[in-house]
Formats: sequence, structure tokens, C-alpha cells
Amino acid sequence: MEKNLQTIIGVDKNNPHFTVYRDTKRKEILVYMGMALMETIPETGENNPQLKLLLARLFNANVKKSKLIEHFGHSYHTLKRWGDALKSGDPDILVQALGGQGTHKKLTKEIEGYISHRFASIYSTNKYTYSSELRTEIKKVFQLEISPETLRPLFNKLKEQYYQSKQCVEKKTL
Repeated sequence: MEKNLQTIIGVDKNNPHFTVYRDTKRKEILVYMGMALMETIPETGENNPQLKLLLARLFNANVKKSKLIEHFGHSYHTLKRWGDALKSGDPDILVQALGGQGTHKKLTKEIEGYISHRFASIYSTNKYTYSSELRTEIKKVFQLEISPETLRPLFNKLKEQYYQSKQCVEKKTL
């Protein structure tokens, strides 16, 4: 039987319980507590939520931070953000933290829904300043300012839908 395991993090005086291995053949991360296999995670790139949660748990378990940074390539602040989000117990905070870089996203599902609902009626009468008008409404309703750049991808999608629906109506009337 071939040995494919590489030790990533071994036990030491500060971490007497956890050993983390990389299985090079199966492309997996294995976590042992003593002799017991606790977890196996596929090593599928940087955006793997399972790996991020593992790193958050190891961070919170006080596994040596320099080893986590060295072997997994994430900064101390990133690991701390994931660990704090995991400790918070709030699923929204956890999703936000694991979702990637940046601050809290202003364009929530509620705001997207509001814009989607209002877009056609505003755009049909105001093709030049619809963005400004919608942003003013968002500020009134949600007490939040959102930049045009943040809204641009959503507006582009809604404009495409608007013109597709207009073409369908024109075909039906012919």
C-alpha cells in the first residue's frame, strides 16, 4: 500500500490533539484527533466552503496560526474572520464571511426584489435617469445609498428581460 499522506500540521505542546494530513493521491485533507479520523475534506480549490469551515474550527481550537497560514495560504485576518463568524452562530454572518472578500454587501435579496418589481414601470417612462430614480427610491425605502456600479449588472439583466418581453408583446400583436 502506497503512503500518500503528507503531514500539514502535527501535534506540539500547544496543539496536543489535532493532526492534519494531505492525501496527495485522493486530493483530500484528513483531520485526526489522536488516532481517530475526525474529518475528511476534498481539496477542491480556494473557494471550498468545507475547507474554510475546517480552517475556522482549527483557528478557534488554537491550532498554531502560523502553520495554518503557511500551509493553506490564507491571511491571519481571513482566518480570524472565518473563526469569529463560526463562533457567532449566525448563519447570515457565516455566509458573508465565507463568501469572499469585501464588506457587507448592500445589494440584498430584498433590494434586488424591490428593484426588479419597480424597474419596468420606471424604465418604460424614463430610459435616461432610471438609475438615479431607483437609487432615490432605495434611499427612501431602505435608508441605504447604493452606487450605480453596484446596480449596473442587475440593471443590465433587467433591461435585457424588458426588451425580450417587449418583443414577445409586439409579435403577439402582429
